[in-house]
Amino acid sequence: MRDYGKVYTRFWLKQNVLSWSDSAKLLGLYLLTCPHCNLLGCFRLPIGYVASDLNWDDQQVAKALNELEQDQFLIRCEESGWTLIRSFLKHNPIENPNQGKAAFRLLKDVPADFVGMASLLKSLAAFQARLPEEFSSLFMPDGNPVRDSQRSDDSERSNKSTVKTVDHIQFEDFWEVQIRKRKKSESQRRMATHGPQ
Repeated sequence: MRDYGKVYTRFWLKQNVLSWSDSAKLLGLYLLTCPHCNLLGCFRLPIGYVASDLNWDDQQVAKALNELEQDQFLIRCEESGWTLIRSFLKHNPIENPNQGKAAFRLLKDVPADFVGMASLLKSLAAFQARLPEEFSSLFMPDGNPVRDSQRSDDSERSNKSTVKTVDHIQFEDFWEVQIRKRKKSESQRRMATHGPQ
């Protein structure tokens, strides 16, 4: 949980904010500063949390959320409660590699099928130099986010190469302690079949 949230004074002067209802203005400010918000501006926020924190009924919360969504302030999945404040990273940039690591850890918690995932990834791409190298694997060469099906194929390939690397390291350790060394390739094949003996 964060200790504070940043709100620019221009928030109150924006034409779209001026056109919002009072409930939407309060909810917009709440979303920017609430204890549920994080470094990404993307977090799970069930209606009950908002209703409890603002002492509103669920219908008032839903109406204000809908107004903010219609005005492109946020993207929200009603089923899961995951919410993305669209321009959050524009006003709260990732400032250094340590924040980049924390942001990447938070990104891993966001469901891959979240309706705002592509928008979130595009916002994060502006900070790619401050994010871990793994982040670039979430994009295709043309700069578009990788779809879920492609991502799962890549992760399966990644897991296979990790297993091969672990097997290779285990064999090298095994080979180092052997007193009577046969041909290395034959021993490697036997170890793969029977394990270290």
